[in-house]
Amino acid sequence: MATHIAFLQIGLIRLIPDLGGALTQNLAWFGPLAAAFLAGWWLDRRYMQPGAVPASAQESPQPREA
Repeated sequence: MATHIAFLQIGLIRLIPDLGGALTQNLAWFGPLAAAFLAGWWLDRRYMQPGAVPASAQESPQPREA
């Protein structure tokens, strides 16, 4: 995410020089963040089953002792 923000801050200034510095900085920061949150929300709704617990939140099995 940080790479996208950095490249947008550099590129938007050159791509759209008529925009003010503060507006360009806000677009570079909040555009990728909003897109990431929307993509995460959409992917959760599409692929997570209701009541399912993600694998990262489940307890890991304990190793058996010999």
